[in-house]
Amino acid sequence: MRGPQPGHGRSERPRRPALSLGEARVDDDFAFALLSYASLSSRQMPRFARSLIGRMPGAERQRLTRLLIQVLAQHETRTGEQHPACRPTLPRTATRLGLYGSNLVLMTVMLAGRCSAAQLFPDSGDPVGSWHRHCPLWRSATQESQWTDFALTLNVRYSWDDAGRSLEISPRTDAVVAPQPLDMNWLFRYPQGHGGFGWSRSYWDEIWHKTSVSAGTNDSTVRHAMDPVFRWLGPAVTTFTPREGAPASSLALGPAAR
Repeated sequence: MRGPQPGHGRSERPRRPALSLGEARVDDDFAFALLSYASLSSRQMPRFARSLIGRMPGAERQRLTRLLIQVLAQHETRTGEQHPACRPTLPRTATRLGLYGSNLVLMTVMLAGRCSAAQLFPDSGDPVGSWHRHCPLWRSATQESQWTDFALTLNVRYSWDDAGRSLEISPRTDAVVAPQPLDMNWLFRYPQGHGGFGWSRSYWDEIWHKTSVSAGTNDSTVRHAMDPVFRWLGPAVTTFTPREGAPASSLALGPAAR
């Protein structure tokens, strides 16, 4: 049997890091092969990662954060597979893209300590919307227990900045507590502290219907609790009064809504 010829055998190939800068884009082929089969949020991986990151110099953490954000932006247009031998399983392509993207986000947030949706999606005209649209992809790539692990690894905080509404993502290091109360001005893109007229949306019945389509355990549990509200106070679900101390929208709708 002939041994590998110079320039053709595996032993002759130059080694390269998992992430390296190419002429037009970051070469992340090896990183994709390693990080697109399992979520890093499961088991003890976040604790192990925090221990490693804690020993890194600040400048190195910042460099890696910028690099991962660049990879996150480019990986969605991936069309090839450069390491077909590195396949412990054969998941769907969408599953691998979702797992890889969620792992990139998790590593970026842990390296940065905290970052905004605008930093994660710098090319987006609506970074908060981009975060919202990516979450279903990441969720669909995992089992529900793995999605729970991912969600419990992070904290989110709603706020405003000079560009409008902002979403800050940070690693969760303490006990799970009640989420930050929603400000409907933030949710519907009104200015911070908006105190003008109330507003309503007519698609409350569509929201109710959509909760039944996915048939997931968690979503259906929330729907079970909300069914009486939708049935008897449906229009109140999408009616909002931005002024503190104003009557509940269910009262404002009058007896016809009850």
